Amino acid sequence: VESSLPMRERQELALHAHNPFWLDNLGQAPLAPSIIIANEFFDALAIRQFVFWNGVWLRRRIDASGGALHFVVSEVEDGLSIPPIKSEGAIFEDSPSRAEVIDQFARLAADNPFAAIVIDYGHQGEAGGDTLQAVSRHGYAGVFDRPGEADLSAHVDFAALARRAARCDLLSYGPIPMGLFLLRLGIGERLNQLCVNATPEQREALIAGVRRLTSPMEMGELFRVLAVTNGVKPAPFEVKQ
Repeated sequence: VESSLPMRERQELALHAHNPFWLDNLGQAPLAPSIIIANEFFDALAIRQFVFWNGVWLRRRIDASGGALHFVVSEVEDGLSIPPIKSEGAIFEDSPSRAEVIDQFARLAADNPFAAIVIDYGHQGEAGGDTLQAVSRHGYAGVFDRPGEADLSAHVDFAALARRAARCDLLSYGPIPMGLFLLRLGIGERLNQLCVNATPEQREALIAGVRRLTSPMEMGELFRVLAVTNGVKPAPFEVKQ
């Protein structure tokens, strides 16, 4: 699933030997047994932000008047469910776009075996605040600094994904830290196998790579893994939501 034509071209160069094909969105996926790997996918989907200001919740929006992008606020639509946070300046985020993807999971899972693995950075509903961020030229930037050129993302609320999955009669497992997930899958054993015939330089690079993926001080704790299925529990997980 890739909507960007430049990214499709780059993927074609890397994957042409495997005859890949692309979808504009998950709704175009054929109804068939499915395994979905969503690696840093949900964090790039659109979010909504709400800010508590002068005793009321307001919707945070983007305006382009005056020749520059900037935030503005508007009244909140009726029927929105917002947690009872009432501290001045508090920010709450949600994402209908992410919920729609879970709905598409349910469509694919209705009559066929289905499993999805979600790997992303985020929280389990306990974190609030503004998580919208931009990355440009390998560093953080203001969200309006390079419109159309910077990568925009926001932390994933895994608890919200699990709730949506339950509403769709899907089973969810986790999330668990990515480091724990990889260790339970045997990344340590695989590292030992690869190091047997590796040169000292290769061994050093392999160890550094595993450390980066699994260490709580690097990616191992910030990134989390959630499984969504309509059947068997995936091996690395212990608790069903």
